[in-house]
Amino acid sequence: MYCSFVKYLQNPTSLSIDVPITFVNQFYVQNWEDKKLHIYHASGKKWVVILKRVKSMPVLTDGWQTVVSDLNLQKDCLLTFLPLSHFGLHLSCYVNGVCGQSYFTINRYLRLGFTVRILILFSLHFIVNRFFTLYHVT
Repeated sequence: MYCSFVKYLQNPTSLSIDVPITFVNQFYVQNWEDKKLHIYHASGKKWVVILKRVKSMPVLTDGWQTVVSDLNLQKDCLLTFLPLSHFGLHLSCYVNGVCGQSYFTINRYLRLGFTVRILILFSLHFIVNRFFTLYHVT
């Protein structure tokens, strides 16, 4: 099953970012704790981060702050993580709503919703709950 996850960067100074448990369970099954992952970016940069358990939840840490500083990520940046293998993730960063030829817009008519438009191929619709967890709406 193809899976990915989307995060909204609220605190760029944080040393970690949480990962949805459903993503971790689907992609890494039970053997995910203390797993070394490579994060790849379209710029050609690559980082190593560690997937750890913090308060029973998976988080990317031990290298996450380097990713944020190298890419100069700011608050309110939308991040998409696509798995490349069991040891890698491709990171796309929507700075000011734009990432390459892709963009996202805020849908003001839908409560806490926005649309992510990826090239011209397809459009994904997400709902954000009060904890800024993003859910794909089909």
